[in-house]
Amino acid sequence: MKLNSYIRRRLGRLLTTSRQDRNLHLAYVAKALNISVHELDSIEIGCKSANWRKYQKLLDFYKQSVEVSLIDNPKL
Repeated sequence: MKLNSYIRRRLGRLLTTSRQDRNLHLAYVAKALNISVHELDSIEIGCKSANWRKYQKLLDFYKQSVEVSLIDNPKL
């Protein structure tokens, strides 16, 4: 899997969790950010090749940031 796809999917899942933890509906967040519900849903499942600015808008909306770290792969 390409790194970019992995990052988008992982970030999308984390954004979904952030939205759900705040008891917000897709339609509410989409309207607040002036994007379509379909586009927000696509971002959250990681299949939308959205502009990184939209991810930043979501992070700002949830008052969160991204931290990057390296971890060792488990031995197979």
